Amino acid sequence: MDRCPMEYLDLRAAPLMRFFRFFQMGWLPNAGGILDQPAAFVEAMEYLTTQVAKAEKERADEPRTGGHPQAQR
Repeated sequence: MDRCPMEYLDLRAAPLMRFFRFFQMGWLPNAGGILDQPAAFVEAMEYLTTQVAKAEKERADEPRTGGHPQAQR
């Protein structure tokens, strides 16, 4: 990846990244299941999940150079 992961996100999403890791581990902000969470939270987590998947796909699609960077001279 040649870009900062935060470049993939709208600046309004940046504060939500703090909660995203908890979401990935299955921790929700409110008691209950996903249907008990605020709609805005669920939509934000869906958005972040999509953006992270795009970034990971882009990284996976990058050509592999292999070896040490100076070995390519």
